[in-house]
Parts: sequence; structure tokens; C-alpha cells
Amino acid sequence: MSTNSKEKRNNYIYILKALAIFSVICAHSTPLVDGSTKWNVLSSQLLDYLGTFGVPIFFSISGYLFAGNTRNWGDFWKRKVTTLFWPWICCETLLWFYVVLRKGGISIAAWLLFLLGYHHTTYYLTILVLFYVIYWKIRNHGVIWMLNAVLIISILETGWNVGIFHQLNMILDSYYLNPFNWMLFFGIGLLMYRDPQKAIQSFKGWWGILCICGSAVYFSVHLYLGLEFYYFSKYALIGDLLSLGTVVYLGRKLMNGKKKEVLLKIGDWSFSIYLLHQFVAGIVVAITNRWDFFVLTLCRPWIILAITACIVMVIDRIFREKLSWVRTIIGIR
Repeated sequence: MSTNSKEKRNNYIYILKALAIFSVICAHSTPLVDGSTKWNVLSSQLLDYLGTFGVPIFFSISGYLFAGNTRNWGDFWKRKVTTLFWPWICCETLLWFYVVLRKGGISIAAWLLFLLGYHHTTYYLTILVLFYVIYWKIRNHGVIWMLNAVLIISILETGWNVGIFHQLNMILDSYYLNPFNWMLFFGIGLLMYRDPQKAIQSFKGWWGILCICGSAVYFSVHLYLGLEFYYFSKYALIGDLLSLGTVVYLGRKLMNGKKKEVLLKIGDWSFSIYLLHQFVAGIVVAITNRWDFFVLTLCRPWIILAITACIVMVIDRIFREKLSWVRTIIGIR
């Protein structure tokens, strides 16, 4: 791959990460007080729906990047200690103390469950580590295609509350910590590595527009039928695939946009923003809930993103040369 092509690929990945982290923030911006107006409820539902785009995108990107890994087992995990485990443990431990000091329930078991993502957002990191282990030797595309077919069944069973995979959800007491509910997206990323340009080009034209229109119809139908916007709803698989196509298309469009540099920086900081936005989101939601105004609700993810990005930027600049470990523990890579 030429230097220019590699740079374009990396920039595209950063833009996808920026869109994905915005989606994750949307998912954590939705709580409303009882008795909110219909317009405000609609705004919250829109954020709920946009919030379902992010995690499948992140898993797909992770699968794609993992497919290109050239490190051996030891070197790979040695690097992950610095880039993944260290910031994960430090930031989430601090967040856990912030939560338990207000609500109580301090114990070693509670702390470990919090870190692992039991009823908490870090389920993503736990599942990601599992995928690294599971797919370390699974690189044959035929095997990955067969696994993806099985994983589609898992997503459907989870949505309809039937079957073996649904029983696993019940045993884990969490749909989010069931790796079979997410493996499809990691597998899609692995498959894209063989010919990423072909996959991306497919969504450059009318396929991408079709996904955007399909996403709008999906959202409208769910509103009309009163269905929940959720990663594991009955028709979530349709929504997930439409959202993947939509983000791939938008990413292409934004590659040459006026805000490209901002998006690239947000994408570069996406892991830090993921870890730190949780400290900001609850405060922003609590403050904005004082006014029952739908425009303010729609502004929440932008406010949370702006504040968190500013925090990351300040830390990045202050500790770039001295005490660089501070940058490491908040996930700046």
C-alpha cells in the first residue's frame, strides 16, 4: 500500500471513529424527566436511534484493524497493556468511585463487575478482548462467513427472546456481555480487510443513499408502531446493517468536507472521549433536564462532545512532554 493510500485509509478510519463516538454519546444523552413534552420525547427517541449506530461501527473498525495485525502474541498484548488495559482500569475505577460515593455499594466484586461492563458501558472493552482471543487464529474467510451466519441467528434469537443464544443472555443476565450478539460486526471488519476499497466503493453512490433512506424509514416505522430503539430489539439486525451502510457513506462524504480536520482529531481521541464522556454526560443531562425544551435535548451530545474533547485537548497539550503517563491513562494514543 502506497503512503498516500495508507494516509487516506487512516483518515477514513478516524472519521468513522468520530461518527461512532458521537453516536455513543447520543446513546447516553437521552434520559428525560417524567411529563416531558411530545417534542422532547421525540428528540430523545431520535438520539436513542442514533445511539445504536456507534458500537457496531467500532467493532467493525476493530475487526478490520485486527485483520492487519502483524505482531506476535506477546508483543500484541504487551502493547494492549499500555493502550487498552491501563486507561480502561484507571478511568473506570475513578468513575466507579464517583458513582459509589453517591450511591453506595463499595466492594471488590462490585468494582470488578463495573470494570467488566456488567450493566455498564465498558462491556465493549470486555467483548473486544474476547474477540482478540477468539479470532487470533481464525483468519480463513470461509470460516468467518460461516460464523457470521450463526451470529445472525444469535441476534435474531436475542431480539425475539427465543432459542439457545437467548438462554445465554439470561445466564449472563446481560445481552451486552454475550459475545455472540456482537461477533457479526467484528467479523464484517475482518472480511473487509481483504478488499476494503471494494466494500467502501459499494456505498459511495446509490447504495449509500439507499441506506440513509432505509434508516429514515426504519426510524419512522418504529415511531409509528411504538417500538423501542435498542441494539437487541426484534428488528435490530435490519437497523444495524442500514446504519453501517449509512456511516460508511457519510464517512466518504466527509473525507473532503470543511470539518475534516476536526473530525480527524475527534477520531484520533475517540478512545479518550469514550472513557471520559461518562463523567460529563450525567451532569449535562441533569442540567438540561431543568428545561423541557427539545432543541436543548438535541444539543446534549454536541455539548458533551465539545466539553470532553476540550478536556482531552488540554491534557494532551499540558502533558505532551512532561508526565506523559497522564496522557496514557486517559487513553491518548
